[in-house]
Amino acid sequence: VVNDELLKPGGAFPIHHHNDVEIFSYVLEGDMTNKDANGVSKRISEGSCYHVTCGEGTHFAEANLGEKVCRYIQVLGGMQDDPHGGLPRLYQDASIYISGVHLAI
Repeated sequence: VVNDELLKPGGAFPIHHHNDVEIFSYVLEGDMTNKDANGVSKRISEGSCYHVTCGEGTHFAEANLGEKVCRYIQVLGGMQDDPHGGLPRLYQDASIYISGVHLAI
């Protein structure tokens, strides 16, 4: 599943559950805050990404606490066999730079 999401300022997806899925999100515009079930919040800025391996299950919420619209692409896919015992993991230390592709005819 690939979603192109828009979150207006003050908008949010309340805390919700995912399991047995990989979630990759890339913020195209604005900022998003991800809050996990333990109350830990992380801000994901424009041009940054985060990746969640949901394993046996995790809960989190996404919100736009900024002053402009947040646009992000989110990809959800099924998990392969998990060598880490099914524990949820979150990765959001990487920035991704996407360049335009020009086709020569």
